[in-house]
Amino acid sequence: MLITILSLSLLITQFVQAQNNTPPAIFILSPTNGTVLELGPRQMVILNLTYETKDTISWAGYSINGAENVTIMGNTTFYDLADSGYRNLTLYANDTAGNWAAPQTVTWRIDVYSDELLFFYAPLLVVIAIFVVIAIVVVVYFRRNEKNKLSEPNSSNFKGSHV
Repeated sequence: MLITILSLSLLITQFVQAQNNTPPAIFILSPTNGTVLELGPRQMVILNLTYETKDTISWAGYSINGAENVTIMGNTTFYDLADSGYRNLTLYANDTAGNWAAPQTVTWRIDVYSDELLFFYAPLLVVIAIFVVIAIVVVVYFRRNEKNKLSEPNSSNFKGSHV
């Protein structure tokens, strides 16, 4: 009797699995295709991988730029050192019947501003600031001199006794 029940259970399991040949559908919600992240040097990218499916998934994983798959249990956050360039994230999934979802891929770009730009522009900004300060001092000096000249008595306009 026990052998019959096990055989019947195996037969039902095989029948159910044989019936399910529809692959699950997965959709990446975040990151979006074409996203551009602008970062300073030595910053780390913290990116949320968010996806949805209407099917029961038994395994899901992602790969960045063709690297080894990383298994995930639902939506996840991953960290990426901020090197400039494009990233391709491909999401894979399968269901309990072994059907594989069509892989979904999104591409985004990271732009990292270099320290070299800071070292180039910082002295330039200091020089510009010095010129601005000098220009302000010169303008203030000449305006004060003009006011002093106007307030001094002029010999041709002075009507009074000379001693």
